Parts: sequence; structure tokens; C-alpha cells
Amino acid sequence: DLSDPEDDVGVKPKRKRANAKQLVALKKVFQQTPFPSAEMRKELAKDLGMTVRSVQIWFQNQRQIARNVVSISKESDES
Repeated sequence: DLSDPEDDVGVKPKRKRANAKQLVALKKVFQQTPFPSAEMRKELAKDLGMTVRSVQIWFQNQRQIARNVVSISKESDES
């Protein structure tokens, strides 16, 4: 039977993207500090209805995006 719930063991849940409200709050904090403390990430997660891990990953991704933007602009300045 394909609908057997035991078949779902070990299957990851579908990835959830941050909604508009969450993004506004995350971006606001990121502008103040790209490296929020564990306590700050915990509070953000609670306030926004996200997991602490998803908040942590979001900040990691934003820092990487910021680094890439800087390196791309440096490359264009050199040419």
C-alpha cells in the first residue's frame, strides 16, 4: 500500500520559505547586525513562528549573498 504512513519514515518535510512579514523582520535585524547572538536568533524564531535553525540558515545565506555582491562589484571595478 503506497499510502502507508510508515513509508514516510526518514523523508524530510518540504522546505518552507519565509513569508513577507518574516522577511521584513529578518532584513531589519540583518541591517543592524549580520551576526545575531544565539539568544537573538531564538527570540526571532519564536516571534516569527520559525525554527531557530531556519533563522540561522537565513542569516548564513544573507551573509553569503552580501559577500558575493561585494566580490562581484570589486571585479567590475577592476575591469
